[in-house]
Amino acid sequence: MSNPEQSSTANGKTLCVYSNSIYTFTFVTESQHCPYSKSFDIVDSK
Repeated sequence: MSNPEQSSTANGKTLCVYSNSIYTFTFVTESQHCPYSKSFDIVDSK
């Protein structure tokens, strides 16, 4: 997945939201920028 929406959390981390027509994944990083693309394993999703 690529081109995430990005926002800052209250504790200074970056919240990255990757989505497509089927899935939405959130990822929190210490970095100020989200990775442009990221892979997610849907087998482990709940």
